[in-house]
Amino acid sequence: MKRTVRLATLPLNRGKYDELCSVVGHYSDAKRVFVAHLRQASLWGLLDRSKSFRDYAKTHGLYPTSINVHLIDQAAFDAVDTCIRHIESCFARANIKAKTWRRFTDENERHYAYACLARYSAIGQIMGGGVCQRSLR
Repeated sequence: MKRTVRLATLPLNRGKYDELCSVVGHYSDAKRVFVAHLRQASLWGLLDRSKSFRDYAKTHGLYPTSINVHLIDQAAFDAVDTCIRHIESCFARANIKAKTWRRFTDENERHYAYACLARYSAIGQIMGGGVCQRSLR
């Protein structure tokens, strides 16, 4: 049976510490920019697939050029996840699904309402004052 050996670690030297702080700073700056863009309800359709937001961010020049692209990709995916969690927490706090159940008595309308709540593109359209289309399949 093998045993895991724990090695003593030394504190980071100044150069490695500065490099680590720089990477963390670039990551948080990129995520902040991504979340700011995703605040627009018109872009919530990009939340349905995280790779679609990554592609959107690349085509609109939101990606910084001097940083590792894999790190920025992870920041984009993290921003999408953060926005999704925020929207879901708002739904949970406001008891949206329970209110939907009480509001719609017809099974077809209830099913349609829940389908609208399942897609972020439809939620963004509703938040923008529109009505989502009946083609949610």
